[in-house]
Amino acid sequence: MIAMTLLPRQWAHFSGTVTFFCGVASPDEVAAFRPAIASAVTRFSRESRPLVERDTYGKAFLQVMNLWSEDSDVRRFVLAARFAGVAANLLGAQGVRMYHDQALVKEPGGGHTPWHQNAIYWPIDGTRCSRCGCRSSTTRRRWA
Repeated sequence: MIAMTLLPRQWAHFSGTVTFFCGVASPDEVAAFRPAIASAVTRFSRESRPLVERDTYGKAFLQVMNLWSEDSDVRRFVLAARFAGVAANLLGAQGVRMYHDQALVKEPGGGHTPWHQNAIYWPIDGTRCSRCGCRSSTTRRRWA
């Protein structure tokens, strides 16, 4: 199993279905990778329409997948052993496989993110799956 020590306060939030961990990647580390991820999103995004021409989903965010396979800096971050270690520990597995990475970028003036369920898009048989998310910038909630 990949070593990743989880603090008791981190385990306390594990319910078997939804878990939030803080501190797996430090703010400084995330900030160091942010330019590489942003650059890769810009280079590999296929979205060229202005926001006003997009539907609700298209206004929600730019979505670019599998950047790890295109950019070596993104690869170092996405494939960091500690992320896989957390997933393996939570699933009680010896190791895990990554299905894909996905950068979701909220654009200035973009729309809300509609409620949705992602699991139906994963062609995986079974329930032993996990998702790792990492916010790369702070956001301020704006109330209508």
